[in-house]
Amino acid sequence: MDTPKDLSVNIYTPAKESELEALLCKYPEYLEKGLKFIDRQVNTTRGPLDILAIDSGNCLVIVELKIYPDDGMLFQVLDYFGWVYENIDSIKRMYPNFDIDYKQVPRIFLVAPDFSESLQRRVRYIRDDIRIQIFRYKLTKHKGDILFIPFEIQPSILPVPPTQPTTFDDFINYIQDEGLRTLYQNTYKSIVELSSDNQEKFTTQYINIRHKGDTFVMLWAFRKAIDIGYYELPSKEWKHIRIEDPASFKLDEFIDNQKRVLAKWDKWEE
Repeated sequence: MDTPKDLSVNIYTPAKESELEALLCKYPEYLEKGLKFIDRQVNTTRGPLDILAIDSGNCLVIVELKIYPDDGMLFQVLDYFGWVYENIDSIKRMYPNFDIDYKQVPRIFLVAPDFSESLQRRVRYIRDDIRIQIFRYKLTKHKGDILFIPFEIQPSILPVPPTQPTTFDDFINYIQDEGLRTLYQNTYKSIVELSSDNQEKFTTQYINIRHKGDTFVMLWAFRKAIDIGYYELPSKEWKHIRIEDPASFKLDEFIDNQKRVLAKWDKWEE
């Protein structure tokens, strides 16, 4: 499907949630590369689950959809998560054509036109091993087709020490793309080695690299992408980027930028 150059025109609002659901069942990779549709409107003891999918690492993904902002969708999807989590062995038998890894904690995708600050804040309090990703979207009509345009929102990080730290190997093994694995490993190593004052802190969601006790760089691992949070010069602004193609990221330039940040770090602290 061709992507229009001007996404500000022909914005489309579906009349029913089922229309959005049908679109994402047909094109699940709108949300993540390698994502595959398993079933829709799955009957659970807690209501019908919108979409059940599987990612490229064979982990189940629960997708909850809304065509309007709704704070209640977080509580709703957690009910579905509980049912899937408690019945994952049965689900694996229900769908024998999919290589479902029952040892992995299911993931959650929330999809809506927008999300309130309250919902984004509540996501921070979900236990660390439950991965929740939220996608704001727009729909547009182009050449007779409906095009889904996602914008992933990164919730702010809750500054609480994790109770169950993850190992570096867990992050590396979670990434399915070999090139991204190598890039993640090289980026992590290069940043840590920039200064003897750099210390890394592992959580189940990300690696927080600190310089003299304050956050310096953050690294997230996804199936087909890695995210990096960092300070950029000369703007001195905190940036958050997603990398899906290792060749698109200039590691040497990034490390040079971080060297310049370190050179000015103490002055910033004054």
